Amino acid sequence: MPQINMKYSSDLKTIDFHRFFIDMEIIINEHDSTAGICKSRAYPADIYHHTHIDISILMIKKKHRDESFMHNLQEKLILVCKNYIPKNCLYSLNLAFSGEYYFTTNP
Repeated sequence: MPQINMKYSSDLKTIDFHRFFIDMEIIINEHDSTAGICKSRAYPADIYHHTHIDISILMIKKKHRDESFMHNLQEKLILVCKNYIPKNCLYSLNLAFSGEYYFTTNP
């Protein structure tokens, strides 16, 4: 169950973050049918220097999620970002594995 967190400058209120999350979840599940639902949150920041979105996606490490898998998934997720984030907006995307002792419940 991946987790997506977005921290963004509050002047980016025109982005449909709900739809953004849905599209990210679709791509993740197309790339890995074992991923399941994505817990997603967006955090606006009223105090910032330069408009920016910081996207963090954490996944549980599994045997099939190797370097090639992660690289290909990251490329697909970047394409989704380009559909939502204005061209003049800086953004970063960190696709990583949860820590060794990460625990989450499953619905």
